[in-house]
Amino acid sequence: MYSGLKSDLELSCNIEKISEGSLKNLYILNLKCENNFLINVDIPKEINIFQDNEIIKFVISKEKPQYTSNDFCAHGYVVTEKDYGNNNILTIISLFGLLVRVTSPTGLVKQGKLSVMDHIYLCIKKT
Repeated sequence: MYSGLKSDLELSCNIEKISEGSLKNLYILNLKCENNFLINVDIPKEINIFQDNEIIKFVISKEKPQYTSNDFCAHGYVVTEKDYGNNNILTIISLFGLLVRVTSPTGLVKQGKLSVMDHIYLCIKKT
């Protein structure tokens, strides 16, 4: 669900699978979220704190959110958004090299939630 603030996104998600990335010691968290969001998050093996089939809260905010040592939080920039048609819009966020790919029916930029080159905070919170 979208929170009341214009620039925030908060979704309940399931980590469907943690797969090996194409680079050494890199995992990809494959998230299936409410509102038909599919999200892939690059995360280094050394700091991965998540497991398959774990329920998490996925947060994007322009303001620094509250978090604990049990959460993964980083900051970065919205890089681009591409409309593939059929309610399939890909938004790419860079966390200073780690990529986050958000596929949604509406798009975060297209919907006006974010703009390209917005500085954002991203948290994956254990529930």
